[in-house]
Amino acid sequence: MNRLLLHSTPVALALILSTLAPTAMAGALHPEVQLLDVGGQPVTRSGQAVSPMRSCGGCHDTKWIEAHSPHSSLGLGEPGGREYDAGPGSINRFDPLTYDRVSFDGEFTFGIADWLKRHGARHVGGGFATHDADGTPLTDLESAKAGAFTHALGDDGEAVVWDWQASGTAEMNCFLCHLPTPDDQARRLALAEGRFGDVATATLQGAGVAEQTASGWNYPGVAPDGTVRLPIESPSPQNCGICHGTTVTAPGDPFFFAPSADRRATLTTGSIFAPGRIPRSGMNVASRDSLARPWDVHAERLLECTDCHSSVNNPAHFAESSETRPQHLRYDARRMDIGEYLLQPSHEFARGRSAQTTARRDLDDSMRRCESCHQAEAAHDWLPYRDRHLMGLQCEACHVPEQFGTTLANIDWTILDRDGEPIRRYRGTTGDPDDPRTLVEAYRPVLLPRADASGQTRLTPHNLVTSWFWVDGSTGAPVSRKRLEHAFLTGDGFHSSMLKALDATGDGKVSASEQGLYNPHQVNVLAARLEEVGVSDPQIRGEIQPFGTHHGVATGRWATRDCRSCHGEGSRTTEEFWLADFAPGGVMPEPVGDSGVEFAGELKISECGHVVYQPDPKLAGLYLFGTSRAAWADSIGRLTVLLVLAGVFLHAGLRLILAQASRREERS
Repeated sequence: MNRLLLHSTPVALALILSTLAPTAMAGALHPEVQLLDVGGQPVTRSGQAVSPMRSCGGCHDTKWIEAHSPHSSLGLGEPGGREYDAGPGSINRFDPLTYDRVSFDGEFTFGIADWLKRHGARHVGGGFATHDADGTPLTDLESAKAGAFTHALGDDGEAVVWDWQASGTAEMNCFLCHLPTPDDQARRLALAEGRFGDVATATLQGAGVAEQTASGWNYPGVAPDGTVRLPIESPSPQNCGICHGTTVTAPGDPFFFAPSADRRATLTTGSIFAPGRIPRSGMNVASRDSLARPWDVHAERLLECTDCHSSVNNPAHFAESSETRPQHLRYDARRMDIGEYLLQPSHEFARGRSAQTTARRDLDDSMRRCESCHQAEAAHDWLPYRDRHLMGLQCEACHVPEQFGTTLANIDWTILDRDGEPIRRYRGTTGDPDDPRTLVEAYRPVLLPRADASGQTRLTPHNLVTSWFWVDGSTGAPVSRKRLEHAFLTGDGFHSSMLKALDATGDGKVSASEQGLYNPHQVNVLAARLEEVGVSDPQIRGEIQPFGTHHGVATGRWATRDCRSCHGEGSRTTEEFWLADFAPGGVMPEPVGDSGVEFAGELKISECGHVVYQPDPKLAGLYLFGTSRAAWADSIGRLTVLLVLAGVFLHAGLRLILAQASRREERS
């Protein structure tokens, strides 16, 4: 008995501690890691940079993990949705937010090395950052012809051979996601300087494990054999937020975030994943004192990103995709053994279905939806026609009624500012969005029809980001950033053609009100300049990219509960959604074709000249009481009224005739 108690006490204590502090215990329980370089030697002996693939590969199948990570491949090798896209991912699909697209065929405009230096901060490494599409290591490539994997842009804007032997390659960086406080600043600096082989090691600098010297790397906190205990753990919201969006875990943190492409989810939707109340933050939100709600109720209830977006083969969270799950099977009790999972944890993360995620569509609906955790029928007894509402609306339609972060509305690449950046305009702000004093007014996402895994179409909230840019008329492809800068800028400011087109006052400057192409003359001047630098038949194109708003969830108290919000005059299902103050060059934008969202409405110029989108429930096959009108019902109603009036007049006329006849009989 005493022996049993003696052996069981440490186990019980470990279980209690893991319950009280699971994250801390996870780091403490992880064994020591031997830090190895690319040659497999301990870094303390070689003084070289750390190779995560070698260091973590002693226990985990890192090659298999990299091959099963969309974060690493970014859609490389998948077909594109537009004629000029080489794929659906952020590296090969044209994205106005980043603009740069790697040239995999045709004329060289931007290489892998260029992309890593400028946008690699949102890439975990591996994949195209270590080998080409055929699997050949980048360090072994040789090519005289300018290509995406072998060349980069030189200081003069011309293609030069990139020396991968000198720069190293950016391996999949396990430390970025699995350390609680990775040194992201040092990592970004290494990327920007083109020191790709040092990126993973730079991530360890903040932990006191590594420090860079003139001769290489020094490892003061590492044992002579290269072993070190690192606080390895499951990714936290802060890790995910490095690339995806604004995440905060401390309820009392008075945070402020300016719009940034590094916080893409916040920039494009306005969502902030934070547990604190809106009035306690540093964001100057309009009417904040009356908003006693958290930024996101799931963050408030201590949920983390991995609770929903887990590994697809995680035994604790496994949910088979609707595409492969048999229709008769609601739940599959079979699970992978934990040892097998630790060897090969898939880095294909569960996700829902969103308009903005175009790569790896086979992972759509692999995440559990709201109804997997919440029993909507029990919580919506107050709602009239409850089942009809649940059938026609996604949960977010009511539970994400507003977004409070500074949100991108449109981006204009038809002109550039002095820094070579496009003109960006935001929702709900009239001042400088980088200034904490600028008032931020919440916006209401537009409801668009979107089919779910079952084929049922439901209204889902979205933000619409509209962009305008120049394209080459002969190919339809967007004009490269290099060409735009060469055409519109000089070493000390704007090219004379830009000033001629934009400077309406003649003061030699371009004010904020002059930043735009308002008339055909301006378009012709800039088009002529683009032709001078080699663009064939330059034209302006406009696109609308929807972004689903699935975070920033409100509790029932703050969700939409007023029937008049949708049923009645001023319904949000029919209200105009502002896209831009004007259409550059008079070009009306068109929705992208690969979002999976139905634009059931009208794109038009409003009475005040703004570009707006007005949804129409009728085009989506929806009929809303108090809002919708059916022509046949109106016709029957009008006919009924006319028949009633005719009956009244007929009856009254007959009464008059009979009354007069009766009087004549009495007189006679």
